[in-house]
Amino acid sequence: MRQLLDFGMWTLDLKNQSVVWNDTLYDVLAWPHDQEVQPDSLLSLIESPAERIQLQQALEDLTAYGRPIETPITLKTGSGHTKPFLLLCQAEFDNGVCIRQRGSLQNIESITHYIKLKSGDASFEILNNTLHDVLWVYDYTAERYQFYSRGSHQLLGLTPDELLKNPDTFKN
Repeated sequence: MRQLLDFGMWTLDLKNQSVVWNDTLYDVLAWPHDQEVQPDSLLSLIESPAERIQLQQALEDLTAYGRPIETPITLKTGSGHTKPFLLLCQAEFDNGVCIRQRGSLQNIESITHYIKLKSGDASFEILNNTLHDVLWVYDYTAERYQFYSRGSHQLLGLTPDELLKNPDTFKN
């Protein structure tokens, strides 16, 4: 399923100027896993100068104002192929200062293929089987978590069922 979704994620720590890509992002971009990633590595894959400038401005707005990014971009992968991606990015602030950016890239061609194959609530199950990160759905009306991904077990040491039975796990 991971190949179907082509969904890669990263975190950029602005204080330390360090970036971490998940394994899927390396695979989606055909980037060697042993090659060091720099904070501007994604920008360097944009061939169009106009698109690069547009994304740089969006990243500046994200950092300064917390304005999330949701935009299609075209990147040249490590294998030399040009592919369309959907870029999503959000900022994390501490005392009014952006300290971290988190983002994801998804191959738009695989999104279209996925929509043709599945629809509705099945998308959470597919993401659950695809991502190794923690994914959850919180119902604000019921004030409880409705879903946790399998990655929660790897990261937190608790199964999704254990987390759903104990909704106070994340409360201090």
